[in-house]
Amino acid sequence: MRHIKQNHIPAETRRWYSKVYGGWMGKSIGGTLGMPYEGDMRLLDIQDYDPTISLPAPNDDLDLQLVNLHALEQYGPRLQAVHLSREWLEHVFFPFDEYGYALANLRRGLVPPVAGWFNNPFIDCMGSPIRSELWAMIAPGQPEIAAYYAWQDAQVDHAGGEGMYGEVFFAVIESQAFIESDRDQLIACGLQHIPEQSRVAQAVRHTLACHAQGLTWQESRESILAHFGHTNFTDAPLNVAFTIVGWLYGADFGEAIRIAINCGYDTDCTGATLGSILGIILGAEAIPTRWSDPVGNQVVVSDPIRYLDAPKTLEELTERTLCVAFETQAFWQNKQLANILLARFQEELYNFRPGAFNPQFADGLLIEDTLGLSVAFQDGHPAIGCEQTKSLLITLTNKHKQPWQGELSLQVPAGWSGSETQFVELDPEETCTYVQMVTADEQMQEAYEVTINLTRSHQDVLWHTQKFPVAMVPARHWEFVIGDQQWSEKAIIAGDRLDLPVDFADYTGVVRAHTLLENPIDRKVRFIVSARPEVEVRLDGKILWTTSAADSVLPAFHRAEPGSFYEGFLSEGTHELELIFTRGAQNQNADDIMVMLVADSSIHQPGPYYYFTDILFAWPFQS
Repeated sequence: MRHIKQNHIPAETRRWYSKVYGGWMGKSIGGTLGMPYEGDMRLLDIQDYDPTISLPAPNDDLDLQLVNLHALEQYGPRLQAVHLSREWLEHVFFPFDEYGYALANLRRGLVPPVAGWFNNPFIDCMGSPIRSELWAMIAPGQPEIAAYYAWQDAQVDHAGGEGMYGEVFFAVIESQAFIESDRDQLIACGLQHIPEQSRVAQAVRHTLACHAQGLTWQESRESILAHFGHTNFTDAPLNVAFTIVGWLYGADFGEAIRIAINCGYDTDCTGATLGSILGIILGAEAIPTRWSDPVGNQVVVSDPIRYLDAPKTLEELTERTLCVAFETQAFWQNKQLANILLARFQEELYNFRPGAFNPQFADGLLIEDTLGLSVAFQDGHPAIGCEQTKSLLITLTNKHKQPWQGELSLQVPAGWSGSETQFVELDPEETCTYVQMVTADEQMQEAYEVTINLTRSHQDVLWHTQKFPVAMVPARHWEFVIGDQQWSEKAIIAGDRLDLPVDFADYTGVVRAHTLLENPIDRKVRFIVSARPEVEVRLDGKILWTTSAADSVLPAFHRAEPGSFYEGFLSEGTHELELIFTRGAQNQNADDIMVMLVADSSIHQPGPYYYFTDILFAWPFQS
């Protein structure tokens, strides 16, 4: 039996301690076992740890939960998505998939959920389902509370996607596993807490049906791939399903984790998550030493997690987890507050709008007080082009039984113009949406800040003014030319995806897309053009390279597909970028082409492949 160190932990919490320790140990075991095979989409036959790697292996599955633990220590149980996003800016330097896109948005001032959704093609992936355990450990046997925190967490980089449902699903199971050991009951509990129409829920129900029909685990895997397969190995629904496959078919701790991993795809995630679930159920003492002894009790942190006082051992990690858990338990004893927070979460879970946000929460407000505030962009996104006009939809709700009077106005960047000040008069509990318009000038910047001013008055006497910043980002400016230079049209595009003008929707043939890159400094650059059709990429009239035609688009910074990128030197100044491709009947989707400029593989600080937010896409051929 493994001896578990319990420094300063009261006797009545030993069972809780054992399950928390078991969850972290299981996470380390499963992640280390599956890590060498991450991204292998074949049917595997893994039986033991890879002897060529050091144990335990660092893994983002745990790394980001160490950041979240630090966030709990900093902000306490009042933790919200905006607090977690601040931790990312301080400590997270991962360029991987959804992490890289979310960080690019956060660095420009966007806040969750917009920062986790805008221009992010990986919101349906595994980056958030893999960090569910901490929320369960601070809310044992309280699945609604665990789900609430998981929802806050997932907004940072998966807002509006299946990754959110995957994290909630696992957090609920793991929380309930502190008081329930029946596998089928736990899975059912997880399903009860996510929308039944979500692909995660559908994939799990499909997996349960395969098992009930008597299929082997290999046959279940094939059926899952037939119904929920994806070209990206990190897609959440199929990997959540593979985790459940391991649990359903594995006769013991080790076999269950091996089956999940042997399904392939995101193997470190499936193995780590199932290992943690089983570790919580069993408790640390019951985890077989065959699996626990090789990894030991060390906590290893990946290099892109920086400036963080992370736990060094599982004992320290467990004790620090319990410390924030005790505080969390006390906080949720306020039933009035708990009911308000959980009701808001349930409303968001089933009616989520990733493009809308409340800037009041950026100041740490937990519950709207006198006035509720919601901001959305009428065109759905926070990007604005040169001399473009955008409408902000500002929804105000009077939360109390006295009328609210005042004024609404915007403070805009120098050179911009905005709507006139609007008078606001709200009856008790009345909601009204106001439209405020902003028009940008011709000067592009890395980011912009618009400030909402809410001035309250009493009997025409100014009382006070509240200011709420709203971040916006520069759009991209492209000109498209078709028909042997006979037809051209300019377009303002919100993000990396090359959306052709609607007038070109039915066009087939050669397309030339032009833009001007404004680069502020000499630098090494990785140009990425992730596309289905073959694309000739020209810079200042010279061919850089021609991409390879592909069946699918994988717009990842760090794992761009061969033939989809070019690394080279980009001098300070303005450069013409031109893309030439043929649009056929098979590649007319808006998803066909994405264009990114990121740091190349040689950059050590802050690290390779980070998104260049300061390279701007200006109108081509300006006089």
